[in-house]
Amino acid sequence: MKCDSRRFSRMQWRVLIATMIGYTLFYFMRKNFSFAMPGLEQDCGISKSQLGSFLFWGGIVYGVSKFLNGFIGDRVNSRKMLCLGLSVCILVNVAFGFVPHFASGGSMVLAFGVLLILSQFFQGTGFPPCARLIAYWVPPKELATKMSVWNTSHSVGGGIVAKLCGVIMGLGVLGAANQGVGMWRWCFWVMAIIGLAGLAVMWFILPGTPQEEGIVAPFDGGTRLSQECGAIERPSSALRDVFLNPAIMDARTLQLHHKRRPFSRCGLGAYNASGVKGLFVVRSGDRHHAFRVRRDRRHAFERVDDRQVLRGTRA
Repeated sequence: MKCDSRRFSRMQWRVLIATMIGYTLFYFMRKNFSFAMPGLEQDCGISKSQLGSFLFWGGIVYGVSKFLNGFIGDRVNSRKMLCLGLSVCILVNVAFGFVPHFASGGSMVLAFGVLLILSQFFQGTGFPPCARLIAYWVPPKELATKMSVWNTSHSVGGGIVAKLCGVIMGLGVLGAANQGVGMWRWCFWVMAIIGLAGLAVMWFILPGTPQEEGIVAPFDGGTRLSQECGAIERPSSALRDVFLNPAIMDARTLQLHHKRRPFSRCGLGAYNASGVKGLFVVRSGDRHHAFRVRRDRRHAFERVDDRQVLRGTRA
């Protein structure tokens, strides 16, 4: 695979736009229930207490679902997971409008509750695949900015559904007594129609990870730029280079000199001090060479046996 920066940039924006559309559609089919509640209360006789219980348990299930689906989202194809969750939400919203036709009384209340719980569970499949794809396609130095752009999908989705459902509930037979009666069904059906159109778009335009698309990302593991792109690595911190250097961090070196050679502490201190000074003053282009030299010196120290005498030590 070869790195194509221009193609990667195009696909990056494609991922952002497609996931924003997808998550907005999830909001369409999650927030519409609240706007349909006055119609459910008036047309189906569901009490405010029962509607409140629906929202309470639906919120609990939604939170648990996002937690569980986070683990699943790391292990499955993101596009398929997103489209599967959206498909189930569409079907549930269609079923909402037909509940009064096959249930009544207590069974109708139970049917609405079960459908809402099912919808909220699959609503939890929306965020994990979006987050996974964005993490693959957006480098860390751009992540905050582009996640801020992506997060507008919450507000956009909530605002659009409020306007659409408000218009729908205001339709029907004109008059203060019966205006909007029966129109709560269309709060679900219209959102389902919009979701179905968006699902088709998502299936064809949402890409997978760079590896699945055959593209080499111009950054590796979120820390360094990819060598395949011919990019320059970000300069590393001198302090990190010093204190994460194996010659300093390796406890075996300290154990060798402090336990097996009790008189070598002075020599070891001078040895490490000179190495630290060299790491700070060495040019960035020679840093890895300096590491190699220090590692070789450390191994030379470790290979000394008890019959040999080194400067600053005593056999």
